[in-house]
Amino acid sequence: FFLMIRRPPRSTQSRSSAASDVYKRQMYYWAKSTPQFEYKVSFTRWASRVTGKIAQIPIPASLRSTLFGLYAKSYGVILEDITKPLEEFTTFNDFFTREVKPRPIDARPNVLLSPADSKILSLSEVTEDSCLLIKGFTYQLGELLTGEPTYVAGPKVLESMKKRPEEKTKLYQCIFYLAPGDYHRFHAPTDILLRKRNHITGYLEPVKESFLPKRPTVYQKNERIAVFGETPFGFMSVIFVGALNVGSITLTFEKDLKTNPSIADVDKHKNISAFDYTTGKQIPLFEKLDVPREEPAKVVSQGIVLKKGDEMGRFNLGSTVVLVFEAPEQFKWNVKIGDRVRMGDVVGLIPTQPEIAKS
Repeated sequence: FFLMIRRPPRSTQSRSSAASDVYKRQMYYWAKSTPQFEYKVSFTRWASRVTGKIAQIPIPASLRSTLFGLYAKSYGVILEDITKPLEEFTTFNDFFTREVKPRPIDARPNVLLSPADSKILSLSEVTEDSCLLIKGFTYQLGELLTGEPTYVAGPKVLESMKKRPEEKTKLYQCIFYLAPGDYHRFHAPTDILLRKRNHITGYLEPVKESFLPKRPTVYQKNERIAVFGETPFGFMSVIFVGALNVGSITLTFEKDLKTNPSIADVDKHKNISAFDYTTGKQIPLFEKLDVPREEPAKVVSQGIVLKKGDEMGRFNLGSTVVLVFEAPEQFKWNVKIGDRVRMGDVVGLIPTQPEIAKS
């Protein structure tokens, strides 16, 4: 039998190999000649799509309780929060994006809530384009929000972002890191009227704390969605940052938005896509981050209204949420860097008049 198996003639092998080399070179130069070449050939984007497909594979009912139980034990999942038995989760993705039991939401208008179960990596006032990432490292706010490396959020831009400058407000930022075992949905930290969003195609590198010193630009280079709106505090942007194996970010109010597009779809996204929630239309990337200064109560029909605690979307596995917001200068943090918080916990507040008088 083995004698009947003949190797193809050397000339045939050579022609086949040469044709393969030509094809590979053609594909390489085709990809390089098109926009976002570096994203198209990124291994982490490809690996994240593969992970996403694997996470969608149905798991036999007999194995679910064991597999999900082992995952929960390994990553510290709080099983008491889950709304249904482990055997009712049909896939890993179903388990990763699980619902949790309802939690109390502080209805006071002067408090800001944590949008997710997470760890506080950073919190600070925003006075320039460079913002605190972790101790000793910074990220560039302008590029994070717009996807444009040359966009600098200098003093004039920062001032234009404010909706209530006459009230002596300041800008603040806070970073929430979601670990693989955390509840993966994120919620509105306060009442918010969403007006616009940017979807920025990028890499999908790890965002865990230990990786940040090696790649401090990861937030401004990874794929992300930034939504912009107004709150009782003033301006707010909520940025959902993708990560390795977390290419899929879903927004509850824009389900057609697809993140981590395939090679063929990257051109369609043109790296950055912007959408105006007030008109329901795709728009060119807006050059300025500000929008007309109007009171939210007067424009509730223009945009998407979310109440404090409403679900905004979900990640697969874990990732990061960045809050950039305006608040009165009396605003005080209720947490510190390194704290673990749960969705709904109070992370900051504006003291009432009696509290201000005491201080």
